[in-house]
Parts: sequence; C-alpha cells; structure tokens
Amino acid sequence: MEQDAKDSTTTSRSQHSVLLLPHDRGAVGQFLAGALERIEAASSEVQLLVAAADADGAAMIAAVASELALSRGFRVVPATSARRATRLIREWKPQIVVGSVEEIVALIRASALKLDALRTIVLAWVDEVTDGGASEALETVMAEVPKEAGRILVASRLGPEAREIAERYARRGLRTAEPVAEGEGAPLALQYVTVSPTNRAVVLRRLFDELDPASAVIWTRTPESEAEANRAIAALGYRGEDASVRVVRDGESGAAGLVVLYDVPAGGAELRAAVGEGSTAPQIVVLAQPRQIQLVRTLAAGGRVSPLTLAGPGGQARRREEGVRGELRATLETGIAARELLALEPLLESYDGIEIAAAALRLLEQERAARASGPAAGADVVMSGGRGGPGPSGGTRIFMTVGERDGVRPGDLVGAIAGTAGITGQNVGKVEVHDTHSLVEIVGADAAAVAEKMTGASIKGRRVVARLERERPPRDEGGARGFGGGRERAPRGDRPPRGDRPPRGERGERGERSGGFRGARGERSDRGDRGERGDRGDRTMRPRRPREERGER
Repeated sequence: MEQDAKDSTTTSRSQHSVLLLPHDRGAVGQFLAGALERIEAASSEVQLLVAAADADGAAMIAAVASELALSRGFRVVPATSARRATRLIREWKPQIVVGSVEEIVALIRASALKLDALRTIVLAWVDEVTDGGASEALETVMAEVPKEAGRILVASRLGPEAREIAERYARRGLRTAEPVAEGEGAPLALQYVTVSPTNRAVVLRRLFDELDPASAVIWTRTPESEAEANRAIAALGYRGEDASVRVVRDGESGAAGLVVLYDVPAGGAELRAAVGEGSTAPQIVVLAQPRQIQLVRTLAAGGRVSPLTLAGPGGQARRREEGVRGELRATLETGIAARELLALEPLLESYDGIEIAAAALRLLEQERAARASGPAAGADVVMSGGRGGPGPSGGTRIFMTVGERDGVRPGDLVGAIAGTAGITGQNVGKVEVHDTHSLVEIVGADAAAVAEKMTGASIKGRRVVARLERERPPRDEGGARGFGGGRERAPRGDRPPRGDRPPRGERGERGERSGGFRGARGERSDRGDRGERGDRGDRTMRPRRPREERGER
C-alpha cells in the first residue's frame, strides 16, 4: 500500500485529504495543485470533479482552474448552469468540471456527466455545503464516485456536520487536518472589515485614510495577494524599504501599530505565526468576506471580535440621521399639543415609547420620499375632475387658462408660480389639471397677487390668464342660471324675465309676438320697400305649399 503523502496539497490513489483553508481565491491553487498532477491530457473523459457550495464559488474555482490548466492543455467546464454545461461537455469533452452540488446532480441525472473515469473529487468548503442544506445532494454525487478515486475535502472550519462528512468519505484524511483553533493559545481581540473578493485594495486605502497609523504591517498568504497589496500601498505613497507601511507574506508582522490581515489565516497556528505568540499590536484588522466572518470568530480563540465601520457612506448616514434628530429636538422644544399625546397614549399599552417614535419617524421618511418623487413637492395633484371653489385646506383657488391640451403638468404650474409670483412650493396646495384649464390652490393671503402676476405669463409657450375661482351659486327652479361667478343675465328691452312668460301656446300668433317685440324697439313694418308683402305677420300666416309644388325633392 502506498504511504500517505506528507504534503497536504497532494493526493495519491490511496489517499484522501481534509484541508482547512479559508474560502478565498488563494486557497484554490493549494487544493488543486495535487489533483491536476493526476490528470491525463490525452483522455477526453472527466477526471477531476470539483463540487462547490454555490454557483459563485464554482465560478471562482473554475477561473483559477482554467489559469492553472491552460499551460497543460486541460479543458475546464464551469457548471454554473446545468443546461449550458450539458452543451459544453458534449462539445469540449473536458477533463475538469467545476459546479455547485445541485447542478452536478442535475447533470448526473440527465446522463450528461459520466464519472466512470474520475480520478479525484474535491468537495470545496464542505462546511458551506452543509450549512446551505445540500447534504442530500452531496450524498447523491458521492454515490456515483468510483471507490478508487481520491477525495479532497476542504473546509474553513470543521463543525459537527462537516466532520461527520469527513469521517464518512475521507476518514484517513482527518489525520492531516489541523485541529480546531478554538481554545488554543491566548485569546486575541480582532476587528474585521467586510470586503468582496475584488475590492480589498479599495477598502485598504479607505482603512489607511481613516486610521492613519504611524506604522503598519500588511500580512498576506499568497503571492497574488502580496503583489496586490504592494500596488495598493505604493499608490498611497508608501515606497521604499524605510516606508512606515510594509507587506509581508507567510512571516511575522513584528512590532507595528497596526496589523492588517489582507488574507484570512487558514488556522490558529497560521494566525499566531502572523501576529506572534505574544502579540503586542494595538490593533489587528482582518479583511474578511461575509462567509469568512465565522472563521474569524473561531480564530480569535474566545477573544473579542467586532466590526470596524469605516467612514464614507456610514458617515453620511450618521449626518443625515443627526439632521432628523435636530428637527425632532426643535419640535419638542416648541411643546407637544395634547391631541398628539392623547392619540398615542393607547399604544403605550402594547409598545414602548421609542418604538412608537420609530414608527412615526418611518412614516415621516415615507412621506418625504413620496413628496420628493412626486411631480411637485408640497402639492397635492389631481388630474381632471373637480369643481371650483375654496380648497380643502382653506386656501383660495386660482383659475388658469392652460390645461392638458397645452401639455401642462402640475409641476409646470407650481414651478411657474414659484418663479413668477415669488412664493414657495409649500404655499401651493391642491393642483387640478383639466383638459383646457387648471385650478391651483394658494394657501395664505397671496392668491389675488398671484393671479395678477400670473396673468400674461407664459407656460409651455402659451399666454396665461389667471383669476380667482369662486363657488358658483346653485340653479334656482325656473330662475336664471348663474354665469361666471353668479352674474344674472339682464333682460333685453322690455322683454319680461323668462320665468314670468306665459306658455308658448298662450303667447298668440308669431306675427303679433314679433310685432309687439319689435314695437318696443321702434316700428319696422312701415318700410316702403316691402311692397305687397305687408308686415311679417302676413308672411308668417301664409300657408306653405306642398313640397311637390315647390319642386323640392
């Protein structure tokens, strides 16, 4: 039987390995190095399968695997989608397939992925696989793996479920795994800043801008991280061997005011080697991805672990909240009316006072957001409908001769009034835009002045006529109808009011009506040029001939 290899990053046909590595790009090369040595480039069968917790992790591993396999002529298929991976496997005939556990199961069930020639399977960060509830899918995959295939299990920490899977599928590899660091060594106080895999250099710059340490050491564990960190501090002006900020890789940070762990250490031993057994660094900051925070807590060995919030967006948010608190202080200093207190008092039976205040603050912020996103800040908008008269808030409405046909929107009216009449949007109430006109409510005593100033102004290229809008009086039964603000229509000549006229059948013949009416304005029937036609009465009494005699159709 072959002996187990001493290097934990390599495997043989009879060896299984369990590796404790942080979930980052630098760790991928460590667990893939030995597995790539076992692949035969001449074969077109899948020989290396990497099962990750999710599609994002699979894409990151596949990217590193492609870089490592390029010089050897290996083909890699990232199985982040079973449908796409099925087509690529048929076309490319890859030796390496990397995918999430669920997508690999789908490929196996669709017979798109054959594992007969598999030499190595890697379960990448198996603790995340179990935390994600994919243990059953993992068992389905392992049931298809040949018994002679090597098995590499990678975990950031060996919890109970991860250890159980390691016992089941790679028991011998547990001998090479580092024990859990919790409880070993002196507790360390750690701070962490959450980062993404691609923005560590940006966060490092913000960290140094805010802390401005007199001396600092940036610890890295891979050559790629070392080069990236060196570029970042060079851009900040730290150059030369005598610079107060330096980058180390796999070495001790020594005496420094600040230690930045650019990479998360793989375990407790590596952390103690980085900061020293009896670390005297006043501050240790870890740049950690969200999925690595639990590992950071484990590495602290019971020490205090706290987030470090940098300025920038957080500072802006704090300044905005302080402004809101200032508004509340000003309101409290003016005194609270009894109505508000009585309205909120019943809620104290179920909620604390600060909870009620938080709910009121949320309503305030929602109202502000709605007003800011509306067509006119401070204005209630109604498109079409409505009648004239006083507004609901007691303001006075102005009638304006522009409307929807002119392309006018409520915001145009509020802006024109504010610019021409010199009042703020808070003094503009309800805005009604109709087809050919608009009604704008003016809160306060400036309505008449606003109407005067707006008359002759131009909105959307059209001259505006503005006047105060008054309530129309109701129509009396049989009486005259109000018009234009309640003016009554004056009778013409001696014409009696319409309500006092007799019915049409009792008015007499048309000639008499016509003559009497005309007589009030002067005799017109004595014109000499009318000849034998006589007056209009004779004309109207003449019977009409049938249509056939008149020659009409």
